[in-house]
Amino acid sequence: MEITILYYSACAENVEFEQRIRDNILKHCGDIPIVSVTQKPIDFGRNICVGERKNMYINQFIQMLIGLREINTKYTLIAEADFLYPPEYFQFVPQEGLAYRYHDVYIMYCLDMTKRAVYYLKQFSDGAQMVDTQFFRGRLEDKLGRLCVNGVWHWDVVPTTDRGHGSYLIHRNQYQVWTGNPTVSFKTGDGVAKYTALKRRNGYAVRCLELPYWGNAHELREKMFKRGAL
Repeated sequence: MEITILYYSACAENVEFEQRIRDNILKHCGDIPIVSVTQKPIDFGRNICVGERKNMYINQFIQMLIGLREINTKYTLIAEADFLYPPEYFQFVPQEGLAYRYHDVYIMYCLDMTKRAVYYLKQFSDGAQMVDTQFFRGRLEDKLGRLCVNGVWHWDVVPTTDRGHGSYLIHRNQYQVWTGNPTVSFKTGDGVAKYTALKRRNGYAVRCLELPYWGNAHELREKMFKRGAL
């Protein structure tokens, strides 16, 4: 397949947790090549270390653009450092579309580990998508190219014209959808944002304690955040 995985991270999460995220990617991705762009050096595909920066959206998208400039395949599959992806995420074969979003995406809040673990349904996520590489690179170049002067990036810039989120880079009507077993994203408090928009029904967030493939929320949280050897 003409696909490369783009993994990016500020390396701000717990080291063992983030390693478990990468192990899950390796378990399911088969022979899809990986380009990783991180703020600390890691052994994960072809790694590009940009040095330690602030953990903010503008830096995240600079890291993405740096990675996209190194990817030559038709499509790029996004992978984030706080996301568990099921096997189906890596098995999708695109049909010449510009962008695809994966449904369903669930969030688990882990800011207070004494509270009951729950899966919350999210509308969508920029961390669960496949994009045409040249198309997405062009969109990011339009937004961020000015921050690279003579080959040197200007990091930590606070955007003034938009919020800098990926959902503002690609129009909603340009996305198609693929799905399978759910993805699970963890909000630990160490990522860019502690909270996110959730899907609601009758005014209440849609939530559950069990998910296909991943099982019980509490058991999954214990597995991902246990101490000691992997």
